[in-house]
Amino acid sequence: MSLASSLQRSLYTYVLLSPQLICMDQPMMGLSPLYIERVLKLIQTINQQGVTVFMVEQNANLVLQIAHYGYVLQNGQIVLSG
Repeated sequence: MSLASSLQRSLYTYVLLSPQLICMDQPMMGLSPLYIERVLKLIQTINQQGVTVFMVEQNANLVLQIAHYGYVLQNGQIVLSG
C-alpha cells in the first residue's frame, strides 16, 4: 500500500470514529503533487464535517490555502499568524 493510500485510509478511519479533533504531523511529506491535492481535499472535507484539524506542515503555502487560521514558526518563534 502506498504512503498516500495509507494516509487516506487512516483519515477515513478517524472519520468513522467521529472525533472532534485530528492532529497531523507533516501529512504531505513524501507525497507526489497528485496525492497532495487528494489529501488536501480529503482534509477539507473532514473539516467541513465539523472536525477540527491541527496540522504541522513544512509546506506552509499548501496548508495555508485551506486553513481557517495558522501560525508560521521560525526557530521556535511565531513570525506570522492569522
